[in-house]
Amino acid sequence: MTNQMMDSVLFEGKEYLLVKSAGKLKGPRDYHITPHPMGTACGRGFVRKFVVKDDKLFLDDLKVEAENCPRINGKASSRGGMFKSHYSKLNLPIRLTGYLLLGDDFVGSYNNFEPRVYKTLIKLTFTKGENAQVEDLSAENEAKRDNMKWGEFHPGIPAPKGTTPNTLVKDLQKPAFDPNDANAWFNLGSARFKEGDYNESAKAFQKVVDLESENANAWHNLGLSQFKLGNNSEAIKDLDQATELKPDFTIAWKNLGEVRFKEGDYDGGATAFERVTELEPDNASAWFNLGAMFLNQNNLPKGIQLIQRALDIAPENAVWWYELSGAQFKDGDLPGAMQSAKRALEIKQDYLDAWFFLGFVRGKTGDIAGETETYEQLLEIDPNFLNAWVNLGCARQSLGDIPGALVAHELAAKIAPENPITWYNLACCKAVAGDPSYLEDLRQAIALDPKYREMARTESELDGIRDTPEFQELVG
Repeated sequence: MTNQMMDSVLFEGKEYLLVKSAGKLKGPRDYHITPHPMGTACGRGFVRKFVVKDDKLFLDDLKVEAENCPRINGKASSRGGMFKSHYSKLNLPIRLTGYLLLGDDFVGSYNNFEPRVYKTLIKLTFTKGENAQVEDLSAENEAKRDNMKWGEFHPGIPAPKGTTPNTLVKDLQKPAFDPNDANAWFNLGSARFKEGDYNESAKAFQKVVDLESENANAWHNLGLSQFKLGNNSEAIKDLDQATELKPDFTIAWKNLGEVRFKEGDYDGGATAFERVTELEPDNASAWFNLGAMFLNQNNLPKGIQLIQRALDIAPENAVWWYELSGAQFKDGDLPGAMQSAKRALEIKQDYLDAWFFLGFVRGKTGDIAGETETYEQLLEIDPNFLNAWVNLGCARQSLGDIPGALVAHELAAKIAPENPITWYNLACCKAVAGDPSYLEDLRQAIALDPKYREMARTESELDGIRDTPEFQELVG
């Protein structure tokens, strides 16, 4: 289960996969949200859906693995199924200057971000999010595929009977097929699965188990096909059957654990991953996933212990050190959280989330100077990391560096003008500095999210201007 969940684009009434893009597309970090990886299915921790309306591009839907998220474009998040937060009907303009490649009808065995594996391929080019120019690249893409050999287009899959790996895809003849040959159905299911045709792979593996009800491998692969189709309850039944038939089937236990995790069945997921650790005591991923099950049940000490066990086996995994730091922070172990974040950065020096979290934890310990220094180091790597500018502005303000704080808040508002917190922070800082233009910034924050009107009524940083007529007129 290694294919990553993809963004999508609704164009002319049809939803396409976003295969490739060029230019800046808004994501969670642009709205003061830090997503967390979701295992092998969604390593970046979020999925977006865009919409093209009247030749203009909008962000319509955002699912993100993060909690306590702020409003976006005035919209609050809700629980997002397998994601912790879900924004819908955002209708947020995206000022993209660049292009999107939209794909449909997956036909290959490459990863799903490879453009040439789609029968339908459409290129949309935008200027500042408008004036969409449409190119249909499907015929050109088909010509490329026609000139590919079987071995190129289906790596790792044996060439069908009567052909060789050098046979052109367009010249393949449909092989003879015995409907009672379970092995033939199994091979067909395997090929269809690698091509991304999960409906057909499920049908083929179902044929296998109809013919050979005790074929554990077929039950396993049927379960994976059902998972890819989003039929998680069916996937669990099939994977359960595979592990019942073959109790030492490690990969089936692993995949069963992942599907149960996606379904929120942390007890069932823990049972599956415990079985993996029994079968493979040195399987670091199994120990990490087992730890994640306990973390999701708020059993922080046990989850931390198990993730540390995973890191004893695989100490160079930066992501696991980062996840450990988050768990230690929640458990109140701030020194441990800082050490784990630093360890992640020793392994991966450009790990932006780890830099950000290290700064955040330093701030919570009262080391505001260290927090400031950490955010500044992060911003040397990525000058557009919104959350770092937001927190840097607040940290500088706490240190009394009002000019430096203003620079940070102004840059945050420039990077994410749709995010109300950037305008609110800028307004507060200007009010402290005695700059009367704070009023326009506060008005912008309230226009984007009315909750900032309530916040302004009790904000201590606005005490100096609270009784002015202008403030009273705006806030009441």
